[in-house]
Amino acid sequence: MKNSEIKEKIAEGHIHFNAIIEMVGKPKEHIQNTIKDYVSRIESHPEYTITKKDISRAKKTDDGFFSTFAELEVLVKDIHGVFAFCFNIMPASVEIIEPSELMMDNVAATDIVNELMAKLHEVDMIAKGANQKIANISQNFNGLTSNFIKFACNLKPRKIEEISDITGLPTKALIPLMDLLVKDKKLKKEGELYKI
Repeated sequence: MKNSEIKEKIAEGHIHFNAIIEMVGKPKEHIQNTIKDYVSRIESHPEYTITKKDISRAKKTDDGFFSTFAELEVLVKDIHGVFAFCFNIMPASVEIIEPSELMMDNVAATDIVNELMAKLHEVDMIAKGANQKIANISQNFNGLTSNFIKFACNLKPRKIEEISDITGLPTKALIPLMDLLVKDKKLKKEGELYKI
C-alpha cells in the first residue's frame, strides 16, 4: 500500500500502528516457519491491512531455544480494530503511528472496557482450570507415589535411599511424603528403616 493510500485511510478515521510479534521455540526451522505462517494468517484477516512487514531470522538464545520476531505496520478501521488485534494476536508491543490524537466517545470506551473485561474473565477461567488440573495431577501423583512406597516397604523394610532408587525420586523430595505417611500411620519408621 502506498503512503498516499495510507494517509487517505487515516483521514477517513483509520489507525496505523506498528506491532512486534515475538516467538521462542525449537527447532530453528519450526520457529521460522511458524512465525511466517502466523504473519500470513494475520495478512489474510479481513480487518487488518498489513502495510509493511519484516520478519527476522531466528537466533539461538542462551538456553538453547530459538527466538524470532516480526515487525508489522498495520492499518485498521478504528480503535476497536487496534484492541481486537491486541486481544487476538497478542503482540509483544504496539505503537500507534497515526493519527497523533485519538478521539473516543463513551460508547466506544464502554465497548473497549467490556472487551477487555471479557478477555480477562476468559484468561481467569483458563488459569483456574489449569490450576485445578495441576492440583488433580499432584494429588494423583502423590497417591500413586504413596502406594508405590507402601508396596516397596511391604516387601521388606527399606532406607529412604533405597526407596529413592526404586521410585526414581530424589531423597530430598521423598522426605516430606515419607514424614506424612509416618504421621498418618501408613508407614512406621524404626531408625533409618521404613516399613508397613
